[in-house]
Amino acid sequence: MIEFFRITIAGVNIEIECNFRNVFYVCKSYLSKFSQPDLLIRATQSEMEAEFAEVSPFEESYEGVATSRYYGTVETVAVERKIADAMPDFNVFLMHGAVVAKDGYAYMFTAPSGIGKTTRTRLWLLEYPDSIVVNGDKPFLKVTDKEILACGAPWCGKEGWNTNTMVPLRAIFLLERAEKDHIEEISLAKAFPILLQQTYRPANADSMIKTIQLLRALEGKIHIYKFCSTPTVEAVRLAYETAIPK
Repeated sequence: MIEFFRITIAGVNIEIECNFRNVFYVCKSYLSKFSQPDLLIRATQSEMEAEFAEVSPFEESYEGVATSRYYGTVETVAVERKIADAMPDFNVFLMHGAVVAKDGYAYMFTAPSGIGKTTRTRLWLLEYPDSIVVNGDKPFLKVTDKEILACGAPWCGKEGWNTNTMVPLRAIFLLERAEKDHIEEISLAKAFPILLQQTYRPANADSMIKTIQLLRALEGKIHIYKFCSTPTVEAVRLAYETAIPK
């Protein structure tokens, strides 16, 4: 049965047409009311089949509704991809990372899978329990003239960490494993190859060009740190105390 519902992500109003209830369950925290959508999203059968070929070997559940063996969950992946492909037109792009927020500012840990973003997020919450997780895996970043906003999104990794909010991004930590904690601020130029690797790259050439332009727009709006880190509370404390507004 075809269903329509509306959500807002990163200030973009989106109407979704779906065939399975799974998509609605994943997105329900972002339900919204508006008169005219900015985007109309529908995953076609061929798009779902393409996603199914990619994700079917894995077992990922969304609120216990389904696994990736079922098209309902595959449709959520296809919808996510279509939204991410369209977002650069609205000065928004998706980056692989975990974003926490405290005292009105957001902080992102980014690194290839397996380096320890989730571990650092858990340690951050342990050390700073008044924090929130904006998104635990795939936040959207919204570029404005004055700032970069870290934005919640329904797709957020197996922990399910996400908050429907937008928070000014203060810093990105390029996470590396280390036996001793060390942090240093680096330029966007030096960080750019790593950031691009961690950024969702649309297949459409125009959207990819726009994404690169948005990445370059981080210059002067946030701090970027190379963060060689042990998996300890002391390490996340070092990150926070380095990046907080002085």
